[in-house]
Amino acid sequence: MELLRIYGRNYVRLSNCLGVISAALQVNDPKIAHRDLVISALGLFDGTKPQLIEAGLTATVAQMARAEEIWNLYHRPDLFSIQCAELLHRLEDELESRILLMIPANVQPLYDAPRTGWEECVDRFPGTVDNVDEMNRCFVFGRYAASVFHSLLIAEAGLIELGTHIGATDPKAGWDATSRRLAELCKAGRSAYTYAIPFNTLEQINQVVQSMKVAWRNKVNHEAGRLIVLDPQFSEQQAQEIVMSTRSFMRWVATALP
Repeated sequence: MELLRIYGRNYVRLSNCLGVISAALQVNDPKIAHRDLVISALGLFDGTKPQLIEAGLTATVAQMARAEEIWNLYHRPDLFSIQCAELLHRLEDELESRILLMIPANVQPLYDAPRTGWEECVDRFPGTVDNVDEMNRCFVFGRYAASVFHSLLIAEAGLIELGTHIGATDPKAGWDATSRRLAELCKAGRSAYTYAIPFNTLEQINQVVQSMKVAWRNKVNHEAGRLIVLDPQFSEQQAQEIVMSTRSFMRWVATALP
């Protein structure tokens, strides 16, 4: 289910306007509860109603419709004020029954634009788009094991593709086949190297792969050729290291492959 974006400023403006109108009724000052204030409130109704409906605040929406109906029938600010007082109570009661989460400012860009920095990856490997989105958004909400899981799926796509270009011959394509072949080629040295990817680039890719292994040591199994999360207890720092290593690896692969 897609998370709802709640624009707090609109709710504050609506609550403030309802409070002013309700106070106007109590002091019985026609200069405060005048027609212009009602028209302003109706404009706020139109602006916030779609969000209220999407958030499922049905009692508030129903009371808002009742206030509009009373105004259209009688055009009396005092009657409209009574409905607004009730509307404010409905809004407070319904918001009290909901859990509202706020994304910290330092990670909000990961939620709003999760593919930023991953352009080379998603251009070269379109099938990784969903995992890039989910990896970054899981990280935003502190679901670090889930974030790592999606990053491993991204890395696996790159490893399988890389393996086809460096002569990985294991029957089961994946982490073991490619990482083993990388190690063999780097150990054999430049003189024995015959593939299209520059040897310097291959060495850098191998270094990134090794850093990935260090970051997830004892938490991820790759012995069966697939990357599997064994320990769900990842710290924020561990998850961030794995995500950054994965991004570096995929950048190198995306730009190095023919």
